[in-house]
Amino acid sequence: MTFCLSSSGFSPKERKNEIQMENYFQTIEKEISEMLKKVKSENMRYDLLDTEEDMFDNLITLRVKQRDMKRGYAWQIALGNFPGWKDLKVGDDSGLDIMNEEKQIIIELKNRNNTDNSSSKHRNLEKLAKYKKEHSEWRCIYGNINRDTQEKTNGGFVKDKEINGKTIEIIEGKIILELILGEYCEQVIEFMKTLFKKYNMK
Repeated sequence: MTFCLSSSGFSPKERKNEIQMENYFQTIEKEISEMLKKVKSENMRYDLLDTEEDMFDNLITLRVKQRDMKRGYAWQIALGNFPGWKDLKVGDDSGLDIMNEEKQIIIELKNRNNTDNSSSKHRNLEKLAKYKKEHSEWRCIYGNINRDTQEKTNGGFVKDKEINGKTIEIIEGKIILELILGEYCEQVIEFMKTLFKKYNMK
């Protein structure tokens, strides 16, 4: 799969950016396809009182959960590999997801606003507060890509939250993608949609 722009009329700088983006798309396709092979499916929940209808509903719920999990992993790969950004992966000392050293931004990234329960969200906010304490000049962000509805996701939501005496930014909706991807936001979204379809990410 190749996403590229015509180089006709491009300046050397624009052509360099185009090549960089072509390499970026190739990289994330490779990493996301490899990730999908490693993601383990969970067993469907079982209850002795389940009817056939209940079991069908449980299967749908499981598939939605697995889809959201895969998309969350895929977004971390896509955003963490975008030029200037770094995917911190599992095991980083910060316990956070992606960062941009030049812009001094570090982010705990979520695909949906229901990914974290209240206790998990608080722990993640505490990680950001700890990083802010150690790196006072950095922006520490709790970023959530998808809100409850299309309107809320497109509209976005931004607020500051005090955690352990440190100010953490809460950014939800499409604006977290715009912060990271800038002018390439829509192009990356369309590429991701194509990628999900190609690898049948349901």
